[in-house]
Amino acid sequence: MTDYTVFPNGVQSDFVGNITGNVVGEHRHLTQELTATGAITINSGLVKLNHASTIIAATLDAPTAGDELYIVNSSASGTAAHTVTLPAGCTWDGTNNTATLNAPGEALHVIALSATKWFILENIGSVALSTV
Repeated sequence: MTDYTVFPNGVQSDFVGNITGNVVGEHRHLTQELTATGAITINSGLVKLNHASTIIAATLDAPTAGDELYIVNSSASGTAAHTVTLPAGCTWDGTNNTATLNAPGEALHVIALSATKWFILENIGSVALSTV
């Protein structure tokens, strides 16, 4: 006797509550694109900094542990030095609070360890870190 039901063609529905077992599905991230200076309003997802000739000075608020961001210079060309600055008391790596992405394709993949520290999982290209 089994205590579960097999659905060979899958189940499609909106579920409410706790789901246990092997749940397979799509995984998408929230996305925000900045084409001018401004605030990053998502704490988990994909942030695209996109302008070839104008510097984008982005700000990011303090995280919650577990937040995960992909920050990408998605400009088609150019060498504008886009920056992402954290608030006072927050750091990327325990020391620096500003990341500079100055070439298309540069990116950071980060996860928040606490309300004051982002941990850099990947630095793609040569994203520079500094204190401002």
